[in-house]
Amino acid sequence: MNAPSKARLDGKARDLAGLVGEARAGQRRRPVCPSFLQGFQRIFAPGLCSAFIAGMLRMDGITGRILAASAIALGYHAGRFRLRGQQVFSRRDFLATGAVGALAMASSRFSRAEGKGSHNIGVQLYVLRDLLARDFDGTLAKVAAVGIRNVEFAGFYGRTAQQVRTSLSNAGLSASGAHCLLASMSDDVIGHMIDFCHEVGMPYMIAAVPSIKAAHSAGKAASSNPFEHIELEDWRWSAERFNLIGARVRDAGMRFAYHNHNIETQKYGDIVAFDEVLRLTDPAVVGIEFDIGNFIAGGGDPYPYLEKYPHRFELAHVKEWVTPFAPTITSTFPKYAAFGQGTTDWKKLLDALKKAGVKEIFIEQDGTATGDELGAVRQAYQFLRKVQVRS
Repeated sequence: MNAPSKARLDGKARDLAGLVGEARAGQRRRPVCPSFLQGFQRIFAPGLCSAFIAGMLRMDGITGRILAASAIALGYHAGRFRLRGQQVFSRRDFLATGAVGALAMASSRFSRAEGKGSHNIGVQLYVLRDLLARDFDGTLAKVAAVGIRNVEFAGFYGRTAQQVRTSLSNAGLSASGAHCLLASMSDDVIGHMIDFCHEVGMPYMIAAVPSIKAAHSAGKAASSNPFEHIELEDWRWSAERFNLIGARVRDAGMRFAYHNHNIETQKYGDIVAFDEVLRLTDPAVVGIEFDIGNFIAGGGDPYPYLEKYPHRFELAHVKEWVTPFAPTITSTFPKYAAFGQGTTDWKKLLDALKKAGVKEIFIEQDGTATGDELGAVRQAYQFLRKVQVRS
């Protein structure tokens, strides 16, 4: 496995674990346990002091990270979550006043963008995680200086919702959403995450990976890491959970979406995992964030899906791979290339995304050869803007 790919997936699962603690940040703060990994300690909120969880976080690979996220989710119990921002309705006040109007307000930015006939180009902030951990506000300002106005979170770096909201406002940025949910999360944790994201003011909450059904996982020796082993029953269970989670997110005035990796391309007889997710999830409560690069990495062809399911794909991630590469459904991903230096027909892709009704696309160019992640984001953004101008 190449190191950047392994680190990327390890980090994403670790981030999901951290988000559970961050939902508690507005309630109480206490020092982080010394046994936590240094990176976890640096990025995420205090208050998750558990030697058991810390031990799982030390496990090699994404497996330990996903186990840690599940353990935190299943074991988490908290008191009443208190919203401290005076300029934002609490979720319960919001529910009392009605969801429809707030949902319309949350989606109005995307509607305006569609009216202009062009995509909003944002960035998934996971690619800038090291910079954000060192200088959260300064990094957001640098993102804005690139010309980007919309960002998607994958971790809040120990900040409360009001602090995140203030930092975004100071930088002139808007939060489009966050990778912050798992099918395996408890209902209490999901509720706290909904409160957190509603206070930040983002329209989308996103699940980045499927989960392994707990009872199903207990009966087999394989880990609960979906990149190592996932069965059709797990996909179906995750889809059912997404429908339930999506309804709760909708009732809070936001929109739930599922984000794919490469494992969605695997087949179970004649059934493709991604097809099953699309079949079983309810479009009324579950949108899809189509990660085009991930799907291609797994050997999938995104264009038939964009044509077959117009307006099902609401958000998209884009990236460029060094070619040629062997398609894979493991955590070993191809190497990243600078935008325009691979084989992607970007005009064709952007036109197809627009025709399919995709509201916003996010750059997710991670693990660059030079280590200059901000430079990679800048290059990708400038390249995509030029393609849009020519379209």
